Amino acid sequence: MAADPAVNGLGLISTTTLWTRAWPADTEHLGDIRARTRSWLTRLGLRQDGVADVVLAVNEAVSNAIEHAYRDSAGGTVELTFAADAGTVCVDVVDHGHWRAPRPGRSGRGHGLPIMCGVVDSVSVVDHRPGTRVRLRRSRT
Repeated sequence: MAADPAVNGLGLISTTTLWTRAWPADTEHLGDIRARTRSWLTRLGLRQDGVADVVLAVNEAVSNAIEHAYRDSAGGTVELTFAADAGTVCVDVVDHGHWRAPRPGRSGRGHGLPIMCGVVDSVSVVDHRPGTRVRLRRSRT
């Protein structure tokens, strides 16, 4: 489905691919999310190192949504939107929960955003109440 960047808001020029899917916000779905993300990126022709990096970033963003947005509630969803133009892939990870500060005393935690920033070209986090949108962008080359 082709989309006008002004309509989809992804900031891509001449968007060629757009796919959206929602999953229950539960860690049991992380494997399926990783597999479908990998499949979509591979079909786009992204190099395998790029595929692995984006899959890792998506996994971190979804894990954060599950842990923080829906910590005290059940029944939430995590939505992924995939888009690409000639030079960039973009994945939005959206939840409709409520931000929760990390629980005190959980050492060894808090590495999700630095991991994402280390493997994709850009990461933006927007509070859109209720919920959060994490946008991951990576060059296709």
